[in-house]
Amino acid sequence: MLIAIDGPAGSGKSSAAKALAKKLNIYYLNTGFTFRAIAYKKSINFEIRFNKDKQAEIFIDKKKLDKELQVPKIDLLASKVAQNPQVRKYLVKKWQQAVFEKSAVIEGRDIAQVFPNADLKIYLTAKISARAKRIWLKYQKLGIKKSLDQIEADIKKRDRRDSKRKVNPLKLNKDYQVIDTTDMSIDDEVKAIIDKI
Repeated sequence: MLIAIDGPAGSGKSSAAKALAKKLNIYYLNTGFTFRAIAYKKSINFEIRFNKDKQAEIFIDKKKLDKELQVPKIDLLASKVAQNPQVRKYLVKKWQQAVFEKSAVIEGRDIAQVFPNADLKIYLTAKISARAKRIWLKYQKLGIKKSLDQIEADIKKRDRRDSKRKVNPLKLNKDYQVIDTTDMSIDDEVKAIIDKI
């Protein structure tokens, strides 16, 4: 079973996708982290490995990357990197290899387009105020100081860039099951996706 979860930044994709994969006991891949890794450090020694909990981990030059990829600077750089057709082609191949013959939850901006035969294609959305608050809370946990107004401005810029890029832009299509997560908890999101399954 392959579940594709798409949507803009702050829509609840990562938390819901990870929780869903854990509940279903299948693999989980956050494709956004792969773009972040390339933005952090361009390298030919790029690997996607799954840990014992079936969650994908990103390694560059044999070093595992995690918190380094969750800072605002990398947020914006990753969105720019995603516009490069060669980088996308390279990473799409890596994603496809990583989940080959596996049951998995894969999340990103355009996974339903990359995996057109996915069993379920979910598009998560939310009001921009809710999205900004989620990102603000994530930054608080990481010790990053940024105002809600700054985060909203960044989101608008990123949404524009992601939806207007020439290769696999972020957009709704008829294949998606749309879920508005504005007033949902993570548990609510997971339940809503399972209902769609």
